[in-house]
Amino acid sequence: MDKTRRYIAPKIATLLLCATLFTAGFTACAPAKSSTSAGGGNPAQQTTQIDSNQTKKPVKNVSSLAEIKPTFSDTTWHGEKYVKIDEESLLQIIRVAMKDAEEMYKSIGSFNMKLDPKTHEHTDTFYPDWMNEYFFLSRAKKESVYMINYVGEAVNPQGHRAMGTMQVIPESIIPTLNQYMKDTYKSNIRFDDYDVLPSSADIKNYKTSSAARENLKQNVYDAVYVSICYDIYNAKCTGPNHKDYYSKFGGYDESIRQKVVTALYLFKRNDVISSLQNGTFNEKFGNSQYVKDILSFQKEAKNNHENRIEFGN
Repeated sequence: MDKTRRYIAPKIATLLLCATLFTAGFTACAPAKSSTSAGGGNPAQQTTQIDSNQTKKPVKNVSSLAEIKPTFSDTTWHGEKYVKIDEESLLQIIRVAMKDAEEMYKSIGSFNMKLDPKTHEHTDTFYPDWMNEYFFLSRAKKESVYMINYVGEAVNPQGHRAMGTMQVIPESIIPTLNQYMKDTYKSNIRFDDYDVLPSSADIKNYKTSSAARENLKQNVYDAVYVSICYDIYNAKCTGPNHKDYYSKFGGYDESIRQKVVTALYLFKRNDVISSLQNGTFNEKFGNSQYVKDILSFQKEAKNNHENRIEFGN
């Protein structure tokens, strides 16, 4: 596997990219080839190896992590045993984490990301329409098929690995977000205490220990929250104020930003941004299998869950 395309964000590049954002307004990125996910395999394309144990009930709205009672279960991937979380509970966690991320960013003066389609002015809504709970759910499906203790191959000579539900590389994302908070927002918010990978003890004891299950739920939340905060960073760093990113496409386009943010979770930042500037983004990244899979999963999940709610199935 060619790991050279896996993105590890350098601090200096991060600062340069976001230096102009306040006039208008993390994760790793998956493996090298566009047909593979962050863990170094491609769990979402081989779901027949994963036990199916999903409820058909509508997702209940919750206001806090404490209200969520997830179901964890054993599963097997390539002969190795893992633990996964059920889809409905994961979706609940995503909704709570999205609310928390929005509140955090707004507390430090962040502008909303949803733009007026004609004027590109900020609206009263924080998230763009496409950055919804199904977008993050589809990433979890692509990256880990909801396995919470899955660890990918080493992506660099230092041995850094993508891990957890959202396949985050802590050595990359945590320093990037810390630097972003400090230099762009002048905030002392840090992400060092977020633990995206469960302990072996909690994995071993989750069936008999409620404390272990609570710890696993917290690990999933941490992975989701960090991933969302990173996508917000990427969305803000690719807005319409970067005219050179969109000039080859006839100007700013929200659907392109969605694909860019999706691609930045897997591919090298410099390669993605350069392709925007020279007009080859769709050819190289926007129409990659990785991006197409996530957008397809997102549409499917939205239809499935909204139909369940509407018809009470």
